[in-house]
Amino acid sequence: MPRLRVFKMFIGQLTPHELRNLEKKRAFINSLEATAPVDCELKVGDIVTYTNEYGVSFDNREIVGFSSKEDMLRDRFIHLDQDAYWFPLSIAELKLAKRVVKTKTQSVLSSF
Repeated sequence: MPRLRVFKMFIGQLTPHELRNLEKKRAFINSLEATAPVDCELKVGDIVTYTNEYGVSFDNREIVGFSSKEDMLRDRFIHLDQDAYWFPLSIAELKLAKRVVKTKTQSVLSSF
């Protein structure tokens, strides 16, 4: 379960500082685009594995949005639900792990 959703369950247990940071994160994520600014197979809600420039992998990260074309940092435009949610990542750093397939009545996870 993504951390942002987990935080909602414990909202009464957060300090004022943590609550302000959570609100900043929500506002930032809400300002992101729902579709990628360039051709990309990844979608909001997809679960990916992020591998950084040192080869360290971080599994089960959810895509929360995309930068607009004007806000792209070179080839970086994908935002994940992680500590540095504000820093965009490139397609080359991500590998699709699960795709969320939404129907009218439910969401279904499909593994790759």
